[in-house]
Amino acid sequence: FNINMLFRRLQHHFGELIRNGEISILVELYQGKIAKIGPEQLKYQEVEPRDYSAFTPLIATPISYGNNGKTGQITFNLYLCDKGRTDRWNQLYLLYQGRPVGDGFISEIDEFTEHPIWKHRFLTGYITCDFCEINELRQGLKINDERDFLFKELLKMEKFLETKVKEHSKGLYELKLQRQVTELVKDLQLFFKSKNIFNFKIAKSMGFLSKE
Repeated sequence: FNINMLFRRLQHHFGELIRNGEISILVELYQGKIAKIGPEQLKYQEVEPRDYSAFTPLIATPISYGNNGKTGQITFNLYLCDKGRTDRWNQLYLLYQGRPVGDGFISEIDEFTEHPIWKHRFLTGYITCDFCEINELRQGLKINDERDFLFKELLKMEKFLETKVKEHSKGLYELKLQRQVTELVKDLQLFFKSKNIFNFKIAKSMGFLSKE
């Protein structure tokens, strides 16, 4: 089976518990014999939490809940990716008491399947919902007032997320365009110099090419 998929899966399900120092996971990889001689080789590899340091944090205010004697907050740990990531593990998910809710993602919950923002390639991270209740198999949240409140608030968040992602993608496009223009100017300068079209030695100051 795919070793990388195993580590991504373990990282997804237990990464935040590892980050908080509650558990650690070592995977023993059987390497067999080198060139069919010598002792059998064993290798241990540690599962590490996901690294979000290369992404841009998306700041969202926590949402408080208080009803039926229960209190809590919806907290957002969201990040904007500088490069669009299309793999499944990039999608947003719900985190309940340190572990993901079920084996899926928010975009796979019936109420959100028709809303593309929840699996946008520029958006990643997780949303905590510790005040909710999870079913016995940890496959989903129990249907109650807490779950209804969570889903309603997440649906309200969609416009905010869409705006932030649009601004981010626009900024990335403008940066890419700026880099392309810089490279074009550099290439033109080298071309002009190689063909002796301009004598750069006599240039005294920066200027602009005219429309002509």
